[in-house]
Amino acid sequence: MRLSNSILMALSISLLLASSVSEFSACSVDSGTHECRLWGATADSVPTSVVKDHLVSMQYSLKNLGAYNRNGWALAYFNKTLSKPVTHRGRLPATMDPAFDEAVNEIADNEPQTIVGHVRIATSGLVDIPDPHPFNRSKNGKWWLFAHNGGVSKSITIELMGNEYLNENLPQVGNGPDEWVDSELYFLYVLKCIEDQGWNVTLGITQAITTICEKNNYAVMNFLLTNGEHLWGFCKGYGLHYRYTSTSETTPQWTVIASQPPTSTYEGWALLDDFDLLEASKNKPPVILDVRSIVIPEHSVPRLAGDVNNDERVDLKDLFIMCKAFGGTPSRPNWDLRADIAKPYNLVDTRDLIIVLQNFGQPKT
Repeated sequence: MRLSNSILMALSISLLLASSVSEFSACSVDSGTHECRLWGATADSVPTSVVKDHLVSMQYSLKNLGAYNRNGWALAYFNKTLSKPVTHRGRLPATMDPAFDEAVNEIADNEPQTIVGHVRIATSGLVDIPDPHPFNRSKNGKWWLFAHNGGVSKSITIELMGNEYLNENLPQVGNGPDEWVDSELYFLYVLKCIEDQGWNVTLGITQAITTICEKNNYAVMNFLLTNGEHLWGFCKGYGLHYRYTSTSETTPQWTVIASQPPTSTYEGWALLDDFDLLEASKNKPPVILDVRSIVIPEHSVPRLAGDVNNDERVDLKDLFIMCKAFGGTPSRPNWDLRADIAKPYNLVDTRDLIIVLQNFGQPKT
């Protein structure tokens, strides 16, 4: 039986489409278990080749992963001249949106120092909108970006956050709990914990992860977080990979964190374990800690307010300890846990000093 040209053409098109689908299936073999895809990089200047290859050209680039993560895309970046990140967002899949390539070209041309990218498959909150990841907030004099893949209970994060903090920091996406995105609530709670820990990011993330897991250990919690100076990646529930390239004469030092390596092989990439927290800084190798091994210092309030040395009186000895520790955090050499008597903890500041001054001379004899 002789097939007509039109039938042959239709069969050819079908085979071409099938091979295209197979290619993207190979690109995202675990697409059924992942929600969204993350990509982040930091360096003194992320090389142009890394930006364009990882985001557009390579077989499993973030753009190509958009074939399965079809609810939009977003790219945000800092450079040496930006105090606030520039963010580009799209509603279409990255594979279908020319604006994605335009955004990548802009980033590559502007000597980016930190980049966060995300392609979305929506599972929570508003759907038919440009990708809201990475979420952003201005806190403590810095802009913070946060992108997540996974799922975290809205009710648990709201409960842990508390109504006071939530009302002061309402989500920017959606109107009310049904429209809010679980990832933004997760971001807000992480920020609250970092603030509670005196802006010690490692301790704040540890507090957030620990308290959420106490409520629901099955939460899927992968995220990227940056304040423009550092890039943190946390792994729990889904794979998260990283690659670090040290400085050479021709290649600057850079670190990339990705849900899925963009290369056809995983050569040069390492896989984080669950509960691993990676901190990447410019011109430094990444540091990886298991948050389960991090101990958050316990703060005991003296029986007599301001009595930091616990000798049952507030006098010059307490004031001397406070002044010597003033400005201290757990990472600074003048840190003294005794002086850290006021929230937010892990920072000795005027709030701690005021308690000593207000109670100076107590008890009255």
